[in-house]
Amino acid sequence: MGLDGTAVQTASAPSIDITATIDPKTSFAHQQNGIPFVRELAVTNVGEGTLENVELIFSSDPAFMSGKKITLHRLGPGESYKAVAVDMVASATYLSEMRETIVARISVEAKCMHCPRYWRHSLNQIILQ
Repeated sequence: MGLDGTAVQTASAPSIDITATIDPKTSFAHQQNGIPFVRELAVTNVGEGTLENVELIFSSDPAFMSGKKITLHRLGPGESYKAVAVDMVASATYLSEMRETIVARISVEAKCMHCPRYWRHSLNQIILQ
């Protein structure tokens, strides 16, 4: 209730849920044969309002892949964007010059127009061979 006794409506903050299925390993041979290491991606608007111009920016540590950006123009409440075999480009030079197995982390940062914050999700670890 407001100070004058009227009902006050509050809006929940926008919220995004991101999940992905990532192969546990990738290698120079996988890269050369075009085998995607991100098998599935799902982005769901778990908030109450419509999100517009949602940008998903992918990165890795170490930087074995080039940055990838996906823009979702509109994502209504409860709506999901789903993709299979997401086209991420791994660096042939990086993978071919590796001398030992290392563990990398793939992350995605999500931001949208008129959202007061952004989301950063660590999707998964992947072993580079």
